[in-house]
Amino acid sequence: MLALAGSYFNLNLNANINDSTGQGLISFSGNQLTITGGFYSGPSFSSTNYLFTFSNILVTINSGTFIASKILNINQYILNIFEGTFTGSSQGAIGISNSYPTFIDLELIQFNGGMTNIDYGYFTGIQRESVYGQIKTIDSSEVTIIEDNENRTFLYIDFNAVGGHLIFEVGLLSRSQNRKFFILASESGIITIKNTISGPKFTNIDQIICNDKNTLNIFTGFSYSPENTSQALIQTFDSTVVIGIASPIDE
Repeated sequence: MLALAGSYFNLNLNANINDSTGQGLISFSGNQLTITGGFYSGPSFSSTNYLFTFSNILVTINSGTFIASKILNINQYILNIFEGTFTGSSQGAIGISNSYPTFIDLELIQFNGGMTNIDYGYFTGIQRESVYGQIKTIDSSEVTIIEDNENRTFLYIDFNAVGGHLIFEVGLLSRSQNRKFFILASESGIITIKNTISGPKFTNIDQIICNDKNTLNIFTGFSYSPENTSQALIQTFDSTVVIGIASPIDE
């Protein structure tokens, strides 16, 4: 692994690099990293290390192909991905979408702190026995899935707030009729449903589950079409549920 650091260090990267050892490619703590293209791959076996490890940095990915079991590990960051292809070869790939990237065979897209909008992108989770892909927020991270966009799709993906905050302004979250998706919260996670323009319509959803000291905010109405009318859409236990937003009082 190449370790680089420096408060004023800017790095531009466009290369073809393979990590055959599983130790990772680059650990970078600096000012700014820009990846303008290239091909970056991990070993054929499942590695516990990431191709790229970043901290305290602005990262911009304009293009590139990334293939590994674990791709991005980022802490205290600003990350913009405008284009690229991200393929997880086995266990998981971690990344964030701000524009038109493609994520293939993902087990995990994880957000560690910060605020992120998922505007565009194509997300396809793994299909291994009963295991599917996840978009997960942990710690104090806040991720907003903004309103419907024709250039953003999810397939075989569940949504999990593990101490983080997931905000849904949209309900069209799965393009599979056969595999329903879940929205989950755990470890004081927060799920918020809101859209003041048009209420989200949750299609192909199985359940929203908030158990054990989590929070579910339903600030605007939404609709869904259940296949199993005997199963409740929302399941909560020992959690806080808030329905509606108080209107401001004119003085």
